[in-house]
Amino acid sequence: MAGAVLFDFHDTLAHLQASTTAITARAIGVSEAETRSAWLRVEARIRELQHGPGWPPPSEQRWQIIYSWMFEFLGIDGDPQRPLDLLDGFFQNPDNYGLFEDAAVTLHRFRGAGYRIGIVSNSDFDLWPMLNRLGIADLVDIALPTIALGIEKPHPEAYLAACRALQADPLETWFVGDNIELDGFGPLEAGLMPIIIDREQLHANVEVEFPVVRDLGGVWSIVANNTPPPPP
Repeated sequence: MAGAVLFDFHDTLAHLQASTTAITARAIGVSEAETRSAWLRVEARIRELQHGPGWPPPSEQRWQIIYSWMFEFLGIDGDPQRPLDLLDGFFQNPDNYGLFEDAAVTLHRFRGAGYRIGIVSNSDFDLWPMLNRLGIADLVDIALPTIALGIEKPHPEAYLAACRALQADPLETWFVGDNIELDGFGPLEAGLMPIIIDREQLHANVEVEFPVVRDLGGVWSIVANNTPPPPP
């Protein structure tokens, strides 16, 4: 039997139809550039806390904490609930997502070849309504919103829990995503085989011990042949 392939969801299989940075900036009342800069500092703080006790906190507290940090880094006073109220519905609305053009055909290829397919996303809400809306629910065996379950990529348990749900050996499981840390180093540490999609060539000069490809077609080529394609 073929092995298993786990996919990240956001910016791997699907993309938001509108900019969350712009929506957050409007909700807070600052520029998009300031919002983007503050978010990079938030991500750095999360990385510092990732393997320590108490992170991630319960789902209902996580975003309150994150947006309190946003206001701290922006140097403004504000109620973290204000952007949360706007973004909560935005992220959970299936109509705000679209599939990348190569997503459905790639999932069909893996399904036809007998692979078990899962989605692992750092989300705190049910992913199935989105998968149904996008027309790919019947191509996926499991959809794991890790934050809702009290775990979070890149903690090894996020990947291992998905492998258990698929009854897949981590050593025979591929992990596909767009984030070097969450979808590359994290799965590698857990024993999986990562592949990074770099549609915008943001990681062209980054040296890593796993393949980096331009699109999902490149992912299929690697998994089907079990050898990396030539560099783009």
